[in-house]
Amino acid sequence: MSIESKINIIVSIITCSTTIISLIIAVIALFQSNKQIKVSNKQNLFNERIKSYLIIKGLMQLYIDNKVTIEEDKKDGIYFVSDFVLGCLTNNSYLEIMGNVINKPLHQEEQKEFLRKIEELKNEAEKTKFVFDKSVSKYLFEFIKSYEELLMQLYKYTVLIDSMRKIQEQIPTKNDIKEVAEEVNEKDHKAKLTEKFENLTEAFNNLTKYDVMNKLEKQIKL
Repeated sequence: MSIESKINIIVSIITCSTTIISLIIAVIALFQSNKQIKVSNKQNLFNERIKSYLIIKGLMQLYIDNKVTIEEDKKDGIYFVSDFVLGCLTNNSYLEIMGNVINKPLHQEEQKEFLRKIEELKNEAEKTKFVFDKSVSKYLFEFIKSYEELLMQLYKYTVLIDSMRKIQEQIPTKNDIKEVAEEVNEKDHKAKLTEKFENLTEAFNNLTKYDVMNKLEKQIKL
């Protein structure tokens, strides 16, 4: 065999070896990339779970702090404390901006901030379906959803009360606010508000009944 042939064979072997090595390196790089993606996804899931957990824990604490007010019998008559209760149920760092709407229920900027937070709560409720197991997500969804719906109904009722008082001011003959309440169907609004209180109580009780928060913590740790 000529020297040239031997050189060609050696070159071919080197070329083939280089190709194989390059392929191995590419496979290793792909494996490492997939591993990094999985680690990144796990970290992102962990972050989202922690965020939701803290929000839910905050809402639960607000419920506990105002348990008597939420669960008390809503007697017949106008619920004049709707604005006060709205303030109590938004009294933490996550929801505090919503409380600005109490004194200016129809002021554009405060109303926009309130509605923006309502939308955020709706999104948080939906998110629980994707970041937590179904065994707990359905209860978390109902609790956040019920909380958001109660805040919205409290706001609507507060606007109604504000409107009733303005009618009294503008029409001298309307001395009795009960008469104004009848004209604006206050009882229907009160019934909806009472229903939202009851829904939230049921949702909160399910969290405790099914030990949801402990299950939630275990999922986060995993």
